[in-house]
Amino acid sequence: TVKYGKTLEASIGLRFAGEASAKAAADKLNKEIKEGAANPMAGSYLKDVSASASGNDAVVTAKLSEDQLKSLGALAQSFAPMMMGGGMGGGGF
Repeated sequence: TVKYGKTLEASIGLRFAGEASAKAAADKLNKEIKEGAANPMAGSYLKDVSASASGNDAVVTAKLSEDQLKSLGALAQSFAPMMMGGGMGGGGF
């Protein structure tokens, strides 16, 4: 589910064959989130992201504030020229 207004709240469920697999996936995701949180560029966006296991499901929840959404929008705009092929001399084959 995704709830979008001034903030963004998302919850994503992943179903596994068994509880052990769901727990292992949630544990691995939390490890990756923790490592990513140490990155100066991404860390602030990951402070309200977590994973948990419930039965056969691993659930990832994320919350972004209005300021974080604005910051991400500005960041995306700064990378847009490179992604469109104009920033790094790419675009041709």
